[in-house]
Amino acid sequence: MKTRFGYILAGILILLLYFLPNLIWGEGSFIQVHDFLDSNVAHIQAMKLSEGGLFAADGDLPILSGIDRATAGSPYNLRVLLYALLPTFWAIIANLVLIKLTAFLGLFFLLTGYVLKERKSLGAAFVASILFALVPFYPDYGISSAGIPLLMLAFAWLQEGRRVLPALLLIAYYAAFSTLVLSGVFACVALALLILIKWVSFKKFPWWPFVGLFFLTVLYVVLNWSLFVAFLAPGASAEISHRVEFVQPSFWESLGTSLGAFLIAQYHAGTCLAVLPVILFFVLSRFDTKYASLRNVTLFFLGLMLVGILLKGLLLKVDFLNGFQMDRFYFLYPALAFTLLGAALNELSSKHLRRLLALGMLVFSLFFDVHLRNNLAKHLGLLDTPSFAQYYDTALMGRMKAELELEGKKVACLGMHPAIPEYSGIYTVDGYYQSYPLSYKHRFQQVIQGELDKSDELKSYFCDWGSRCYIFSSELGQNFLWGKDSGTTVKELSVDAAALKDLGCDFLLSALPIENAEALGLRDCGSFTDEGSFWEIRAYGL
Repeated sequence: MKTRFGYILAGILILLLYFLPNLIWGEGSFIQVHDFLDSNVAHIQAMKLSEGGLFAADGDLPILSGIDRATAGSPYNLRVLLYALLPTFWAIIANLVLIKLTAFLGLFFLLTGYVLKERKSLGAAFVASILFALVPFYPDYGISSAGIPLLMLAFAWLQEGRRVLPALLLIAYYAAFSTLVLSGVFACVALALLILIKWVSFKKFPWWPFVGLFFLTVLYVVLNWSLFVAFLAPGASAEISHRVEFVQPSFWESLGTSLGAFLIAQYHAGTCLAVLPVILFFVLSRFDTKYASLRNVTLFFLGLMLVGILLKGLLLKVDFLNGFQMDRFYFLYPALAFTLLGAALNELSSKHLRRLLALGMLVFSLFFDVHLRNNLAKHLGLLDTPSFAQYYDTALMGRMKAELELEGKKVACLGMHPAIPEYSGIYTVDGYYQSYPLSYKHRFQQVIQGELDKSDELKSYFCDWGSRCYIFSSELGQNFLWGKDSGTTVKELSVDAAALKDLGCDFLLSALPIENAEALGLRDCGSFTDEGSFWEIRAYGL
């Protein structure tokens, strides 16, 4: 266990243990619903089932009034390739395995190669790396955050002018498995500034790092070409996005949120107690010359993060910039924090303090790990939430699709996410999309205005944001997981059924009985459930 290979093997075994519940329970496992199963996974499935398949370059998805495929993300991504090659559940697990393996190996090789080079420091490097891998990274963003150490390793090799081909391959891997708008832009800005500083400081242009940055930029442009085309040349007929009506927080609210992401890394980037190793590193390293470069990089990044936070707050009122979050340098933050954790662990003289620090970081990360926490709670009978198979329930959806003859028709959903029928190829007039036509939002608002008038919270949620274009009920709030054992009914639903029909809707699928359905002009078409199903879906015809 004293060699790098031994530590790598130990790390792989720990990650295997982490994924053991998924391997045992399979599709009976819980998978994160929020911002994942309720949206992007179903969107990928919809693209797979649409004309042209998953890798079609353009076209619309027949959801809402027609969704531009470009808004659902680039299909030319390693994550999407996994969905093309594997059944969806196993594509999700393979995606998570790659994310965590990349995080572990990337940070371990970065630490042992450039930060903690001494043989006696292997233990500290291993602990920091495996803790980094166990951070609950957001599954839909690939290695946007988890792959930063691997990217830095590639540029360290290029800076030395060695291992050029492996470095370029690592850069290609990062570009193909990360998100341009969330991390890619900010990684490129940080790298460009570091190259500029290097050039000015040493009066010698760092050609190989520049080649690496150019390569990374070109790959991002090629892999996200449809996004660039949609942004730069939208065409005369392009619809205005609903995002123009986003109500931005005040400067001080924005500042508070961003500073919170400094204390506890932003959850999309991977929730962790990032500020603790940052403070400990500066306290323990003091003026040790062996950490001079790491201190300089840390100060540079913290300054960059602060500038991003201030720019976000100052530019909130600039219309064409207020949808672009300037503070997303936080996607680079977890990697920095765990790099500093490795150095802090190496400098702590007390074994007890080292173990306490490592345990604290581990417990904090695992507490926010919704997959691990909810899987254990579900299978211990402590949590009534659907598994992956129960959530999408393709058998139930398929039977309902056949009996109601839904082919070529559209539905709306109440008390459940529209992603559920969408996943089974049932097209919806509602849905969760990051960008859709503003004109459609206004038409849809006519349908739900009665419910919005009952709840200021829902009115703000839809009017000030609106990416969840859902049939809301003030009685149900923002809960969209109403199972058949909930014992709840919707007593008085205030929706405009005629306006809903004008959107092309043929059926309203409700997870709960609607007591005033007849008064709304909805005809009861029966209920659908199976033994072991989480749902009992009531179908109402319009």
